[in-house]
Parts: sequence; structure tokens; C-alpha cells
Amino acid sequence: MNPVETLRSEHRTIGVALDILEAICRRIERNWTVENPEHIDALVDFLMNFADKGHHGKEETLLYPLLEDIRTAAEGNLIWRMMREHELGREFLRGVRRAMARCRDNDPEGPEMLVYMAMGYIGVTRRHMRSESAILQDMGEKRLTKTDMERLANSFEDIEKNWFGPDQYTAYQTVPTRLGRYYIH
Repeated sequence: MNPVETLRSEHRTIGVALDILEAICRRIERNWTVENPEHIDALVDFLMNFADKGHHGKEETLLYPLLEDIRTAAEGNLIWRMMREHELGREFLRGVRRAMARCRDNDPEGPEMLVYMAMGYIGVTRRHMRSESAILQDMGEKRLTKTDMERLANSFEDIEKNWFGPDQYTAYQTVPTRLGRYYIH
């Protein structure tokens, strides 16, 4: 598959997970109770592994270095900004994990902290994906060579197999679909 299309497909999958997380937050806000903590745990696992380790791993180790080499002066610090947004997302996800621990300890502030951190993550990630889609279209598809695209595609496959195991990366992609039936109608 075209590596740019692979990233776009992953963005769509991550987008569904964000929709689910937002729906969970809205439910929590109704009575400040976390009803299905295992669903949040599954989403956090998905976001930390599929979205961050896998998807961001592909971008940070393979795509961004290529784009940095072909960017123009007018494009300035695009890659730095993309990397910083990844870091902000990681900070919010760590906050979600801390909030879940507080919820498990019956801390009354846990649900509010959870919603705050999750909504922060959702906002940063949606904004990031919109920016990145424009960058992928302009820089990725228009300026990367056929050889670059082939190398990226092969390297993406290596990451999926070697960082996750033969079927694990594909299995992660089913998490939003499985949880979506509870939250997205």
C-alpha cells in the first residue's frame, strides 16, 4: 500500500478511537462516574501502542526525517511542531492513566481529571491529524520520490511486524470497531 495512504488509514482508525473516547467523556460528565473502566483501558492501550508506538513511530523514525530533508524555508518548523504535538499527546495520555488510577482508588476527583486529560488528548490529536493530513498531501505525495515511497512502504511493514509481531498491529486496528458499537450510534 502507498505509505501516505497507510498513514491516512491509520488516522481514520485513530479518529474513531477519539470519537469513542469523547463519547465516554460525555457519559462520565453526566454523573461523574466511570462505568466501564475496561473500555478506557483498552482505548489507552490502543492509543499508546497503535497510535503512538506504531503510527507515530513510523512518522518519527521514517517519514519526518525524509520530509525534513525536502522542506522549504517557508515551511519552517513544521516537523518540529509535529513532533511537539506527539509529545503533548503522550503527556495527556499519561494523565489519562494517572486519572484512571485515581478512579480505581475511588478518588472523587478522578473522573473529572480523566475527562480533562482525555479531552486535552482528543483536541491535540485531532488538530495534529488535520495539520498532518495537509502536510502529507503537499510534501508527502507531491515531493517524495517513487523510491522514497517504496522504502517507506517496506519500512512501515517492518515496523508492524518487528515492533508488534506478525498479527498484533492488525489486531490493534479492531479495537475501535469493537468498542464503537457501545458508544457510536
